Amino acid sequence: KETGEQKKITQRATRAAQLLQNPAAGKQAMFEQAWLKSYEIRPVTLNVYIMCDPSMGRTRKSDRTAMAVIGIDAQGNKYLLDGYRHRMKFSERWTNMQRLYNKWRDGHGVQMIRVGYERYGQQSDLEYFEEQMRAMKNDKDVFSIEELAWPNEGQNSKTARVGRLQPDMEQSRFFLPPIIRHADLGLCYWRWDEELFKIVFKPWRDHTKSQRAMEVQGM
Repeated sequence: KETGEQKKITQRATRAAQLLQNPAAGKQAMFEQAWLKSYEIRPVTLNVYIMCDPSMGRTRKSDRTAMAVIGIDAQGNKYLLDGYRHRMKFSERWTNMQRLYNKWRDGHGVQMIRVGYERYGQQSDLEYFEEQMRAMKNDKDVFSIEELAWPNEGQNSKTARVGRLQPDMEQSRFFLPPIIRHADLGLCYWRWDEELFKIVFKPWRDHTKSQRAMEVQGM
């Protein structure tokens, strides 16, 4: 039983094809829209992790650099708090990572903050980052960067690692920001509508009552 439960997490497509004799299930979308949940107010206390997967260029065909700020509460729930997804120059990667670190290091209720960097193209990046930190006058702004080195195949491949987010999404343990920038509507609240069976958007006008109450308390 324990092995079967583990395969649901680590080998979703393989389990569908080989154990359930349903190869088509392995081709289905990894995540369903109905699983997406937003948070109105983040938890008061969080551990924060900043992770970066850098791209190696700024042309139209280049990948985008992704920086994700993930908060984890005492119950193990995860919250996407902040981040970037752009094509960035060398110096922009440093500037944006430093900006995220300084913002969340001083964030209300942040108990711990750690920074990780994907090893792909990492060596030259880290040398530059270390050079910038040596030039800092305030030791508080210096931070360590942990190497995130993953193989491209097997159970630690990118596809497999993304797949392991599926249980958190399905069981409502991974929450997304409540406000997004819609291409046509601008800033919007969003939610999954079970009757319409789709995500619906409502233009953002002001903070909610609960958000304003937290703001008054300096939270």
